[in-house]
Amino acid sequence: MSIRHRRSGFGKSLTLQQYAKLENVAYVECKETVGLKNFIGAIERELGLIEGSGTTFERTQKIEDPFTEYPGYLLIVDEADKLILSYTRKKMEVIRSLYDSGYVGVLVSGEPVLEMLIRKHQPMFTNRVEFTGH
Repeated sequence: MSIRHRRSGFGKSLTLQQYAKLENVAYVECKETVGLKNFIGAIERELGLIEGSGTTFERTQKIEDPFTEYPGYLLIVDEADKLILSYTRKKMEVIRSLYDSGYVGVLVSGEPVLEMLIRKHQPMFTNRVEFTGH
């Protein structure tokens, strides 16, 4: 898993949006107000799945299906620094679970604070990550 962090205005989102036009790439941009179910729904929509059926666990398992069917899939999560607050860690756990399935590459992008937030609030996430950014 790769974490890309850099200050606003360097073109991270624009670059990732262009990359997401490639085949087998799913792009999800996070907002501060996104909840867990909304986040999972955004991934489901990107993959062309029917949104909102089942528990969080069941929905996450269902998301893995296209990744197993199309090896080499990449999930891009942009503005991920907005996902990590004390009450929103479950969203990062969904990302970690998808990555741990072994079927999908994950690129997480955000502001420089993202690295600190992951190291502080998501220790199980940190050992799976390659941080890039200056």
